[in-house]
Amino acid sequence: MDFVNSLVIRITLAVIGGIFYAFLTYMIVMFLNLSYEFVIVAAVFVYLFYLSSRLLLLFSGIDSPYYSKGGIRNPSISQTSQAAIPGPA
Repeated sequence: MDFVNSLVIRITLAVIGGIFYAFLTYMIVMFLNLSYEFVIVAAVFVYLFYLSSRLLLLFSGIDSPYYSKGGIRNPSISQTSQAAIPGPA
C-alpha cells in the first residue's frame, strides 16, 4: 500500500478528483440554464477550491484518514470495531 501513499499518486488523484468535481458542477449549472460564462467560472472555482483543499491537507501535515500510512491510530475505534464483529463461538 506504499504505492498508493506516494506523493505523485496523491497529487494525481487530487487533480483527477478536481476535474470530476468541476465536470459535475459544469453539468449541474448547465442543467439550470444559467449563462455560459457563469458555468465556466463555477467549474473553475470548484476545481481550484477542491485542488487547493486537497493539496493543503496533503502538505499541511494534518493527520487524515485519506493519507494515513499507519492504519488506525485511535485504540478506542479499533476496540469498538473489533467488538462489533462477533468471533467464532
